[in-house]
Amino acid sequence: MNNNQDKLINSAAKHLGADPSTIKSAVESGSYDKLLDSMKPEDAAKIKNLLSDREKTERLMNSPQVKELMAKLMGNKNG
Repeated sequence: MNNNQDKLINSAAKHLGADPSTIKSAVESGSYDKLLDSMKPEDAAKIKNLLSDREKTERLMNSPQVKELMAKLMGNKNG
């Protein structure tokens, strides 16, 4: 993974209270079950609900707030 991806993973781990290696493994394998299992049940349920609805996920990922957050987390000074 590149440095920006590592920054994003470390930031996500900090905010989720998860181990960065667990997040990295989930990203690389495409399996988020272990990551969700390490979260509070109510938070994991919200994320599962969001990810199960493609339209909601696309709206979220295309929102200006998420785009700005991703740019900041990845160190993009233009975003």
